[in-house]
Order: sequence, then structure tokens, then C-alpha cells
Amino acid sequence: MTRAVAPWARGGSLAVLLLLAGGVVPVGAAPDAPTFALPIACDPGRDCWITKHVDVDPGPGDQDHTCGRLTQNDHKGTDIGVRDMTVARAGVAVLAAADGIVFATRDGMRDINVARLSEPDREALSTTACGNAVVLDHGAGWRTIYCHMARGSVAVAKGDRVRAGDRLGLVGMSGLAEHPHLHFGVLKDGAVVDPFLGPAPVDGCGPATDPLWTSAAHAALPYRPLVINNLGIADHPPERNDSRDGLLADRWLPDTAPALVAWADVFGLEPGDTLDLRLVGPDGQDLAVHRQTMEQETLQYFAFTGRRLTADRGRWTPGPYTLSVTLDRVRAGAAPVRTSERVTVEVRPSP
Repeated sequence: MTRAVAPWARGGSLAVLLLLAGGVVPVGAAPDAPTFALPIACDPGRDCWITKHVDVDPGPGDQDHTCGRLTQNDHKGTDIGVRDMTVARAGVAVLAAADGIVFATRDGMRDINVARLSEPDREALSTTACGNAVVLDHGAGWRTIYCHMARGSVAVAKGDRVRAGDRLGLVGMSGLAEHPHLHFGVLKDGAVVDPFLGPAPVDGCGPATDPLWTSAAHAALPYRPLVINNLGIADHPPERNDSRDGLLADRWLPDTAPALVAWADVFGLEPGDTLDLRLVGPDGQDLAVHRQTMEQETLQYFAFTGRRLTADRGRWTPGPYTLSVTLDRVRAGAAPVRTSERVTVEVRPSP
């Protein structure tokens, strides 16, 4: 199950910083294993979310530690995302998860949504996929990696000693990233370890008996299979890339807006899940409703619905317009799962 250990993991070049060749490997009981605090300064479930877990399936499939699908094939870390680059640019600190020594750093790569790049430009980033990054050495073969930080934000240098909670940099979108997030990876002797499982082998899909998180971090990171990453109301049919770049962060629109379009950027949908968007005007009446049952697995999904301003309407009624987004999962023999969120945008009179 183990492949070759990545060169950077044994002291090699940063040019292959995220080319982790070691698969997810149970390394057995490890009394020397560190415990990890939350590696990002945010409130999970309120202003940040896990958008991908480690892929524990050794084959071509994808499976997270709960036997769910909030991952992708060969994903080697835990991704914790923030809503958009507007939030990231305000400054969300990346924190050392445990005491250690800085093993390697990289800075200077621009923050850019790779979904906007051509295929050749994306391929050019393949050897620097981790973007601006820090690697910490915790001793006894344990290392952690912190990827996709904002350009110019890396606050430590090789050889520095850090304590758990020290700032390493800021969340960004450098390297191969499609949304602003921290990719947090854990390695033992070059092999990937899922911090939700810990180093010992785990049978089945029950809760791990020896996760590597501190009790506080573990409590802050309950498994959320359905994630509403962002939502809003725009004056035009939006694109997911615009939402992630922070270009749809309006909190008010003029009453002459050409359209009112509700949108949502979500993660983790599986066949049979339902997605509901409901846009309600200041009179309490539905302006637009969209309900969709998913037909296939979709790790990332962007949906929108709305209404155009017609000549006979002339102007939108001023006041609050509220979007409610709900994701539902109902499976035989399992507890139903629901997550929902709402946002309000003010429509104001124009001169």
C-alpha cells in the first residue's frame, strides 16, 4: 500500500512540496504521536468548513474516514475553507497545530483561482501545487504541512522553533487551489495519516478510538457531510469562480438592478440529495424557488435561480430580500442529514 516517500518529506527540494507519494497508511500504535490543535483561526461551522477530507480508499475510488464521499481520489489532507477571497484578504491566520521546528517554507506565489487558468498554465503549477506553504517537523518522523497560503504572508523561516497556536501565515489561494482554504496534511515517516483516524488501523466506519486532534479541536470539527460554503444574491446570473474570488459579496443592490439572482456554492452532494433555494421578497412572498434532486455524486456544485426586472415592474420593491438554502440527505437505515443557511440583501431606492 505504501509507495515511494516524497523527496521533500526526507529533506529534498521544495519543487515537489505536495507530490506526496506515500499513500494513507496505518502506522500502528504510536505513543510518540503529537496531538494537533485547530490549524486555522476560524470558527468551524460558522465562518469556515471542512470541504475535503483525506481519501482513505487505496484504490481508484474516493472515501473519507466515515465511509462518506467528502473527498476526492488521492486527496492527502484536510481542507478547511473560508467563504471567499474577501474573507481571506481580511486575514485568516494559519496556526501551528503543534510544537515543532520549521522544516521548509515557500512564499511568493500569487493567489489565483486555478479554474480560471488554461490547461497548460495549470499543468505548470503541478510541481508547486501546495502553493505558499510551511512544513513543520514534530520529531519521531511526524510532520505537518500547511498549503495554499496568501502571497507574502509566510511568517516563519526554516529552523525556527514554533509553539502550537503560533501564526505561520494567512489563508490564501496559491498553488493548485479553486477556493481560499488551508490544506492541512499530516505525515508519519513520509506516509499520509488522517488526523481523524490517528496512526492505528481502523476497521469499518465507526468513530476512531485514537484521533490525533486535541479534544478541543476534535469537538470543533464534527463530521459535516453537506457543506454550504457560500451563498448570496446578485444582479446577474453568477459564476462559481466569481463567488470564490469575492466578486459577489454585495449586501445591497439598487432597485433598478436588472435581475435578482439567488446563488449557492455547496460541497458534498450525492445521488438522492436535495438542494433547495428560496428567494423571498420584503412582502414575504416567494420571488424565485429552485428545488433539485441530485442524480450523481458532485463534490462541488454551484446553483442559482432568480427573476429578471421586467418593464412592467419598473423597479424592485425596496427592502430586505432573503435567500434560504437547504441541503437534505435521506437514506434508509440512517439518520436524516440537513444543513441550511440564509442571507439577506437590502434593495435600496435609486435616485
